[in-house]
Amino acid sequence: MELHDALLALTRGSYGDTRADVTVASVVAALVFVPAAWALGNAFQRHGRRERELEAHTAALEREREEKARIAAAEERARISRELHDVVA
Repeated sequence: MELHDALLALTRGSYGDTRADVTVASVVAALVFVPAAWALGNAFQRHGRRERELEAHTAALEREREEKARIAAAEERARISRELHDVVA
């Protein structure tokens, strides 16, 4: 109860306000809920950022795969063309 008594003494002021318990409860609630809300918002922000990073990485990998497929197809066409040229010649 020492912490409660100290908070109560700080919130009473010089008039001995009897509504100090409500003020202490408000302070304690703010000390609990504000950091919790901040942590939750921070977690959602990090999750959203990570999701956008993964989507960008996925798009880059898809572009790379498509480019490799185009290169492989071009190389195969060139190989077939060389073989046909050798057969005809």
